[in-house]
Amino acid sequence: MLSPQLKSKPAWHFFGDSQMGFLFEALQINYPRDISLVRRACCRRCGFLDCCGLDRASVWTPPNASLTQGQVKHGLSNHFCSDLAGWLNTMVKSTSDSFMEYMVIEYASDVEHQTPHTNTTQETAVLYLQNQNVSIHDNVCVANNGIHDQNACWNRDECLYLDNVKTYFQLLDSVCGSIVWIGLSSVGGDTRHSQRDEQGLEWNREIAKLLATSYPQKAYFVDVWNLSLTSKRRDNVHLQYDYYKTVSAILTSLM
Repeated sequence: MLSPQLKSKPAWHFFGDSQMGFLFEALQINYPRDISLVRRACCRRCGFLDCCGLDRASVWTPPNASLTQGQVKHGLSNHFCSDLAGWLNTMVKSTSDSFMEYMVIEYASDVEHQTPHTNTTQETAVLYLQNQNVSIHDNVCVANNGIHDQNACWNRDECLYLDNVKTYFQLLDSVCGSIVWIGLSSVGGDTRHSQRDEQGLEWNREIAKLLATSYPQKAYFVDVWNLSLTSKRRDNVHLQYDYYKTVSAILTSLM
């Protein structure tokens, strides 16, 4: 189903949290092209804008709690830095000038990385893609989030995650020739954490429906739920390498 639209596109952009980070690691191992360059952001959690070649906003604006925006932890007291630790924006180029890159975007809407022209990280990522000399017809955008959004929605009367996802898709639609959404995987059921399977399943259903009705010729939903149920786990939300290798094989077969 993905092949006719996505086959052999030269530019692949991956947006997400640690789940996407583990998937991108598997993609690097199994990348079907000869790699000529790997570039990672400096400054760990705070290198997003430098990696994108963008300036910081003169004044950082906190998240709007009524919009269920991130961030909720580290980034609140460390402006222009991510909540997520251990993952960096990464560019992988091939000898044929094709490339894939991973950008750390944890939420459907957050204000971690603001510029003079953008208020959210999602807007900043789109600005970065606009500045690249790549035709929209050559772009594939692979995105996923929801794990951190369940933290942002925890114990709130109203959660606007799905509204934020709609806005996120509208932004991606402006710069991406095709969009692939990796559905949420199941969690381990550790009640010390906010993630719940029933929430993940509901969000998967609603996002799949949104893509089918609003972007029928452009966007694709990859349902990983059943695979995650039978895969070995690292912890409550992450899985072992074989899971990410299996999902990555779908994507590398198209590259």
